[in-house]
Amino acid sequence: MMLNLFFKELYFKILLLLTSFSFITGDRFEYFDKFFYFDIFMIIYVLSSLFVKKVLVSTFTFNFIKILFIILLPSIILVNFINNILDSLQFLSQYLFLILILPLFLESIYLTNKYNFFLKTLLFALIINSILFLLKYFEIIGQLYFSENFGIRFAIGEFTPNEMGHYLVLMLFLITLLDSYRFKIFIEFFSIIPFILTLSKTVWVQLIVYLVVKKTKIMLIGFVVILGVLYFTNYLSVAYEIIIFIIQDFSTSTDSNKIRIEMMDSAINSIPSSILYPGYHSIDNLNTSLSVHNGILSYIVNFGLISFVMLILAISFFIFKNIQDKYFRFILFFILLDCITLLFNPIINSRVVWLPLFIYIYTYHYKKVENV
Repeated sequence: MMLNLFFKELYFKILLLLTSFSFITGDRFEYFDKFFYFDIFMIIYVLSSLFVKKVLVSTFTFNFIKILFIILLPSIILVNFINNILDSLQFLSQYLFLILILPLFLESIYLTNKYNFFLKTLLFALIINSILFLLKYFEIIGQLYFSENFGIRFAIGEFTPNEMGHYLVLMLFLITLLDSYRFKIFIEFFSIIPFILTLSKTVWVQLIVYLVVKKTKIMLIGFVVILGVLYFTNYLSVAYEIIIFIIQDFSTSTDSNKIRIEMMDSAINSIPSSILYPGYHSIDNLNTSLSVHNGILSYIVNFGLISFVMLILAISFFIFKNIQDKYFRFILFFILLDCITLLFNPIINSRVVWLPLFIYIYTYHYKKVENV
């Protein structure tokens, strides 16, 4: 009996390790390229917990999934009235799959007493990820699963350097769950280096906001020390020129930013059409840029304005209901920090968006449950 229990526990832990590392690598399943390995391991875990542990769905998860389906219901209905129904259904199915499987997955982990283990496993995978990239950066190891499309910039699989911001915020959140303060500082300092090497304005903004809000004293001391070193080594003018160069990169006059603004203008002009005819990421449905470099506009043009309004109402109610809770405000900071990535990038690569978001929500929920 004890041996049987040991192998069951080992099986679930190995499955979570595989799930965590498959999320980090972002690899697709070879035979069904709409699936990621991450999806397959999640499905296996949910089914295993159902048959081995006899896990049931809680009221919270049932209601959470129900609300998410209601939010997407207008998009599901309107898909019958657009041009490219087949591709649109394929696009929608990705999100319907995620809003069903992700809550069930996180619920199964908690009910099998593996939730904290999973979060630590994810953090461990993110740290290993940082180490491997640095080894690759200094040409000690090969390319592995890092993207070849962005040169020396930190990017994984099909995700861009900008979208690495989702991994960054998740890692910063998971570090807060560690007990040792000194170990937290060391991990933070070491693990964020690859994210600096994304050379992404989005990620840099997230890092600056995090340091200013959460590490104010360290930020001020570090600024004074760096300023002093630059002054006494006569590199202050060089640093000034680098800062000016970085600031100019945010200018609307740069080619990349001009293209993004044009895409956003096109999406804004298409908002009235999206009320009844969402794009579903198909140019056949909506003649606009559907991979808008803005998560809000991307959601509106792809899922429709009606669904977006329902999403905003649901979010507003959730925030209003919980804003008095101190831990909720702590969680909300990381959600808003993650939203910086969404403001400057599309949301089509959804796994890297929705898993962290659902982790923040479920971590808060389970914290409340345990404190009752």
